[in-house]
Amino acid sequence: MCTTNIFSRSTASHKKKIAVVGGGLSGIISVSCLLEEECFEPICFEKSGEYEGTWRYKEESSEGMASIMPTTISYHSKEIGALSTFPPKKEYTNFMRHHELLNYVTEYANFRNVIKYIQHNSEVL
Repeated sequence: MCTTNIFSRSTASHKKKIAVVGGGLSGIISVSCLLEEECFEPICFEKSGEYEGTWRYKEESSEGMASIMPTTISYHSKEIGALSTFPPKKEYTNFMRHHELLNYVTEYANFRNVIKYIQHNSEVL
């Protein structure tokens, strides 16, 4: 919850800018939570040209950027690993494969309207 000093003039233009490093699931959730507070202006820096983090399979690896294997299956059930406010689709397998998790992350990012806060091809040093 944002607190406002009664002696300051707090307006939407005085939001605190917050940097989020990484546009994977954790970064997307972080941006979503910051937006809920309504007193933060998040910007998410993602090193790659895509979001969804390690759940996006890449044919070729690049230094400093992990990629999931195409045969990866989640080790926990979708009910255990799901976000409490965003249940996965019933048609997803109980132990989701990487492409289902990628879709789930994408659906959540679209649902929470956070994609516009992700700045791609931005490495934080």
